[in-house]
Amino acid sequence: MTNPTLILFQYYCVPNSNTFDSFSTYFTILSLVYVNNEKNKRMLEYIGFLHTQEKICNEKVYWKCSESKKLKCKGRVHVVNENIVKFIEHNNHVPNASKVEVKKAISHLKEISSQYTLSTHAVIGEMS
Repeated sequence: MTNPTLILFQYYCVPNSNTFDSFSTYFTILSLVYVNNEKNKRMLEYIGFLHTQEKICNEKVYWKCSESKKLKCKGRVHVVNENIVKFIEHNNHVPNASKVEVKKAISHLKEISSQYTLSTHAVIGEMS
């Protein structure tokens, strides 16, 4: 069974501390994961924070922290052609891993229940 979650990749160059050559680099893959919220709108999960789509201008998609109103968080992610072009730090709260996992699980449950005519017990059994 395939999960419809869209995963995009962003590569970062970080100096390799194992060598003395300052030009040596290694790549770390960080993925952008999209989940659906209660209103079936897409949310971006990035480094443990949830973001809602703020606006689209040309090819750039602006995502704001889902806690922007409640906590007045200024955290933002700007994405162009599946690449993060700007990340504005979340300065007044920490990532909430449990909230992210709950959103992923609910999104997955909705996807399973919409694709198949399974009983409630069978759908929940798919999750474990």
